[in-house]
Amino acid sequence: MPCRPAPIPPDLLPPDFLQKHHLDFRLYAGPVFALTPPHPWASMTDEEWDFLRRLLPPGMAGLPGRPGRPLADIWATPDGPRADPARARLDAVFRATMTKRPEARGGGRAAWTDSPPECGRPDTLRVTFRRLAEAGFFHRLLRAVADLTRRGGRGRSIHARPGSFLLALRYRACCAFRRIGVRRLGLSGLALARRLCLFSALPAPSAALPDRDLSAIYRPVLLRTVARITADPGRVWHPPRSVLGALRSMHRMCAGLARIPRRLEPA
Repeated sequence: MPCRPAPIPPDLLPPDFLQKHHLDFRLYAGPVFALTPPHPWASMTDEEWDFLRRLLPPGMAGLPGRPGRPLADIWATPDGPRADPARARLDAVFRATMTKRPEARGGGRAAWTDSPPECGRPDTLRVTFRRLAEAGFFHRLLRAVADLTRRGGRGRSIHARPGSFLLALRYRACCAFRRIGVRRLGLSGLALARRLCLFSALPAPSAALPDRDLSAIYRPVLLRTVARITADPGRVWHPPRSVLGALRSMHRMCAGLARIPRRLEPA
């Protein structure tokens, strides 16, 4: 008759640990069922542009450590005298960030060189996107669409109703935010997307990325385990396999994968 595994001591991992920290949603339900529905690219409407231009930085020349031309200069486009250069360039940036590679080439997000020809030169798109990201535009946009479209709180406005233009803009914001990349987003950027419950803004599934907040949740459990092992020098406590397995799982979930392939990016 096989031996039953020893239970995890309640002083290490309380029975209500999952419910207290909402780990069932954070680790399993949210990253799977709370993704932002994808939709094909479409040119932004006047209502969307009126909302976006209030979040745009006025220019790069006045930012410390970032001398250069104003954004309006690098967004000059040959679309005609009546076309708004900033609107046309931002529309091209969103279209490029929403473009996917063909499945025959591995899928996942497309490179700047794979952008549609209507978006303009890939180098111009890349530089424009990078300067917008460094100015914090995509962080502000993600907070704005999350705050106005979430359920409850301020989200109980007309923007949270079906058919609101911000619901469609939310997917574009997620695509642009995750295009910044894991290294440039850092732990703070990844934590922001999780706290806003916009899991589609993560460059990969949540379990594949490092999680600073989850590490803070698990830290007391690890400290209590170490304290129990070293409590009695004359009699060392050997944790059962269930405890060691739980600790290994915690470590993997906090650290994420060492390498994130492009194909893991959400739809």
